[in-house]
Amino acid sequence: MHFEARTSVEDRARGMSAYPDEQVLFGSVVTASDAYGRASSLEYPVLALPKLGLQFLSVHDYLLRCFELLRIESASDISSDIQDAVGRMQPQATFENSEEVHFEGWTRMALPIKSLTITDVQRPRVGEQEPSCVRADLIVDLSGFTDVICAEWDASVRPRDVLILAAARAGGSVAYVRGCKVEARVDDNEGAGERQFRVLLDCAQYAQDIASSNGVYDKLNVAIRRRPQANNFKSVLETVRALMAAPPRVPKWLEPTFLGYGDPSAACPKLASTTVSFGDTFVSADHVRATFAEYAGVDFVDPFASPCIIEYPADTTGTVRVQSSETQRRNVQANQLEFTPIQVRAIGQSMLPGLTLVVGPPGTGKTDVAVQIVSNLYHAYPRETILLITHSNQALNQLFAKIVDLNIEPRHLLRLGHGEEELDGDERYSRAGRIDSYLERRTELLSRVQQLAESLKVAGDMGYTCETARFFFVAHVRMRWEQYKKNGGNFPFAAYFGDQYVEGQESQCFNELQLLFDELAEIQPFELLRDHASRADYLLTQQARIVAMTCTHAAMRFGEFQKLGVRFDTVVMEEAAQVLDIETFVPLVLAPNVKRAVLIGDHNQLPPVVKSPGLRMFANMEQSMFARMVRLGVPYVELDRQARARSSIASLYRFRYQNLGDLLPSSAFGAGNKGFKHEFQFVDVGEYNGQGESEPAPHYFQNLGEAEYVVAVYQFMLQMGYTASQVAILTTYNGQRALLRDVLARRCPDSLPRVSTVDQFQGQQSDIVLLSLVRTTRVGHIRDLRRMT
Repeated sequence: MHFEARTSVEDRARGMSAYPDEQVLFGSVVTASDAYGRASSLEYPVLALPKLGLQFLSVHDYLLRCFELLRIESASDISSDIQDAVGRMQPQATFENSEEVHFEGWTRMALPIKSLTITDVQRPRVGEQEPSCVRADLIVDLSGFTDVICAEWDASVRPRDVLILAAARAGGSVAYVRGCKVEARVDDNEGAGERQFRVLLDCAQYAQDIASSNGVYDKLNVAIRRRPQANNFKSVLETVRALMAAPPRVPKWLEPTFLGYGDPSAACPKLASTTVSFGDTFVSADHVRATFAEYAGVDFVDPFASPCIIEYPADTTGTVRVQSSETQRRNVQANQLEFTPIQVRAIGQSMLPGLTLVVGPPGTGKTDVAVQIVSNLYHAYPRETILLITHSNQALNQLFAKIVDLNIEPRHLLRLGHGEEELDGDERYSRAGRIDSYLERRTELLSRVQQLAESLKVAGDMGYTCETARFFFVAHVRMRWEQYKKNGGNFPFAAYFGDQYVEGQESQCFNELQLLFDELAEIQPFELLRDHASRADYLLTQQARIVAMTCTHAAMRFGEFQKLGVRFDTVVMEEAAQVLDIETFVPLVLAPNVKRAVLIGDHNQLPPVVKSPGLRMFANMEQSMFARMVRLGVPYVELDRQARARSSIASLYRFRYQNLGDLLPSSAFGAGNKGFKHEFQFVDVGEYNGQGESEPAPHYFQNLGEAEYVVAVYQFMLQMGYTASQVAILTTYNGQRALLRDVLARRCPDSLPRVSTVDQFQGQQSDIVLLSLVRTTRVGHIRDLRRMT
């Protein structure tokens, strides 16, 4: 009798490939998902797909569903890229051998493979079956291409980038598809010629290919590169696969709510009978009284001053106690915003351990609330680290720029991922920028140490290193201070401080010296660590207290963070309703023992972007974790005062929210808009030259009449004195956006406004919006009420 151990869940997870192969790419599931609901009969068949519901059997069940859906979503884009590239290259059979292929066409996104050689197959790790690493040398041929295309390949194919390898047949069909990650470029060639890359193949996929003996790696003949924005799929899939192969890391207090079982409010904090540090949230005593007007009273233990500590009673029949303490802040502007009572409640709940959901309708100050939460956490818990997450780089930069202006040490701020270069200001907050600033600060402080040594007439270069400076402090500075306190006499550091020294402030002067040497002690590890990688790791794990990144970057660098043992006590996520469920999950398990999770978003606005109609409508992949928590009945705080739009305009979408009011009175907007009779109006644009909407390419809708009308209105506005920065032109289709830009470039090339789609413009604002809805035969995208907000 033969006995064999059952394959474990972890082993099955490790055996899944992060690269979609030809069966996934060109199988019926991907094809049916892409065509879902697009037939003339509008049929919605049942697809063999997992669904994302409200509840899950286990964390592994959730991860497995997400892995399958993410792989199918990425396969849809990869399939179209492969078909486009292979079709342009025009593979044809050779005369000598019908099985060999030569290419009569070309494309800038793909190259013929000259050779692919497996160079290194490392033995499996203990307890695993597939190899631990598979390396290969890939040689592609750029002969005959222009210098521009050669430069594109040299610039766009870098370490960690993903290349798609395909086996193209004569006639344009594809036999096999594999993927690889670039480890390094081996050659030094420039211009036309060969390029050699060392690449890493997927270990699980390689093991399956060797077991089947299909000789696939000898048949691959096309290497395809993709846009960087579309090439993050492998890192995300590998992260999900790693989570499936490891024990669940969901915080114990969050797991039942996350899986959809038990009391929905169990993970949410409650303010009753708690003490919360609000920092500089309140601007005056009257602000405090107005905020807690629903309580029986407000008792000021001390005269009002920031920071404030609030003691909540058990219920509204009790009295709120307010404790304050004076703090000295140099060159810092305290908070000047008078937060509404609901905003204060959201800030207060976010300070407590647990899950806090904040629903923010348009213009209700979601970003300001998030910034104040981060500020309060930073000052209230000086030993804790905050992870700041958003969906887009633009939103992250807007949020990060406001945090930079707070009373926060720049050395505690770290911005990871692309987009950091778009931040305004002299400071650089990337890893390299932070390290450079530490080293520059080290030089500055050591020069001050040397000045101090010269003022004390101590021989030697005391400002040579941080270590010599520390020795100088212990042997000379602290010793002189102890002698001065014991025996009195002349202040030993008077010569160093010069005119800044005031008699009677000796303790303050020594404290300043103490801070100088303490800061050098923090910088000393950057002096001892010589290579950039070690310094960057130390910065992330030991120095940074507020780390900002996008959800995609968190998924891409998950393995790196795990190896470093990064610790985050609080996760604050803005735009949470625009983030896929799995992309919200990854930051929550990025570090063990997360104490707080603050999700800020609006489930009544647009959901996450899912391109495949089948995954969007049948598999419910567009459901964010934020929307799922709301549907499960998890308590949330809904901000209720908007200050973005006139009251009449806000009335168009006010019905979507419980009690949305206006923060500013009608008089705050002054007079009406010049040249317009109404604050908003709808214009029925008839057919233009006998035609309404057009579709020059599949799903690429345009309406020339509306484009001309919108541009004519914009030209009228320019004549009335409006500027391009005051106007945004929006549309619901990419085709119309391209058409609007073409018409604007012809009509008014010197004053171009912002032109965007409604989906891309979400979270932004403009004084005046001109909207083109395009469709004339059907309702189209606007049928989704979430686009209204």
